[in-house]
Amino acid sequence: MLADIRTHESYLNFVVKQLDILFKNKTFLKDFYFEPIVWCSLVNLTDAAALLKHRYSTNPRGRKPRNPCDMLRSLLFMHYQHETSLDRWVFTLKTTPVFVILSDFSQDNVPNIGTFYDFFKRNFTLIQKGAAITTPNFYVKFRL
Repeated sequence: MLADIRTHESYLNFVVKQLDILFKNKTFLKDFYFEPIVWCSLVNLTDAAALLKHRYSTNPRGRKPRNPCDMLRSLLFMHYQHETSLDRWVFTLKTTPVFVILSDFSQDNVPNIGTFYDFFKRNFTLIQKGAAITTPNFYVKFRL
């Protein structure tokens, strides 16, 4: 069951508040992180929640999933940073607090690699040679 998805305005308020807490000197942010901050502020993923919501169970048991908009934002930001490895991206998130804030995660709750793979498995279907794809409605085995 998904928690309430925050709006883009509340995401921007979160980013500004967290950056104010973390960095007293704004010159550092302007010199080194200006482009990523502007890029993330322009990417509005509020409407993406409606597209991804049907992939999540309405059953309230178990651990609550992460916000899919946050995960997608982090993956888009990873692509913007020209990073191709999830291992290196998770390491970068854990060592660069600005990227954690821009990805809309808290400093003490950065997703691990398995969380990203779970997000892929839940939302994206990859077709590989001889791979089986299962969906709730049917089962198809592809042979390429």
